[in-house]
Amino acid sequence: MLELSHASAEGVPVSMGVVATRAGLSRPYLDQLAMAMRNAALVRGRSGRNGGYMLARPADKILLLEIVEAAIGVVSITDCVYDQSACTRSEFCACRGVWLRINDRIRGVLEEYTLADLVRHETSHGWRPGELVSSIGVAPGRTAPAVSRS
Repeated sequence: MLELSHASAEGVPVSMGVVATRAGLSRPYLDQLAMAMRNAALVRGRSGRNGGYMLARPADKILLLEIVEAAIGVVSITDCVYDQSACTRSEFCACRGVWLRINDRIRGVLEEYTLADLVRHETSHGWRPGELVSSIGVAPGRTAPAVSRS
């Protein structure tokens, strides 16, 4: 989606072959993702010699939650979070409330960011088209959590 965002800003569709090369991912995998993104109305395709994919709407209107859920389905850290009937103990489970809170926070973070936020992060850290992205970093005004290396 980042590659498509850069290309869409220039009004140029990009082929999955180009994305595969730049991202170091397999073409069949990216074709599956492209179809999922298309089904979620996040990208649109153009066929023909100069065809490829482009974002269906501006990057600042695409939430990371939409991208993740298009790729993997509804964010649900356990089956019972999304479907209480998935577990016969859901009604009395001491852990389910914790799983629900964790899940809500994951979804909340993904709703806070747009694809444009990731593009801005890349740009501010010297990213150039075709390079791999190693980290998305931290939201503006936030500090990174301490990481224990023990």
